[in-house]
Amino acid sequence: MTQSPNAHRDATRRLVTVLRAENDALAAGDAEAAVRLLPEKQEAATALQATLSIAVAGVDRLLLTQLQTLAEENRGHLSRAIEVQSSILQMVGRAARMMTPGPVTYRANGAASGAPISASAMAFRLRA
Repeated sequence: MTQSPNAHRDATRRLVTVLRAENDALAAGDAEAAVRLLPEKQEAATALQATLSIAVAGVDRLLLTQLQTLAEENRGHLSRAIEVQSSILQMVGRAARMMTPGPVTYRANGAASGAPISASAMAFRLRA
């Protein structure tokens, strides 16, 4: 299959556009929007890869620099998003463990005795 001389440039621009949109979504904390862009990003990357056989002489250096910068920015945003999600999961896990009541027994006067739920776990429970 013969590709036009502009195919590489067009594929690079498409990936730059998608990465820019994904970076904006991640910077805004909109993980859902970033996830929705994943199929488009994969298609753009595949299209770019398919054009790599085109002679490098016609490559737009500025466009490649933009692509590299956006890819590095994207990697940073994705790393931070993963760290945030991990922190949230750890907090939820800790809160769940604190909210798990111990064995409850009742005294002769009917009052319950047992492991009380901590104040921080109660606060988490009331907000959730």
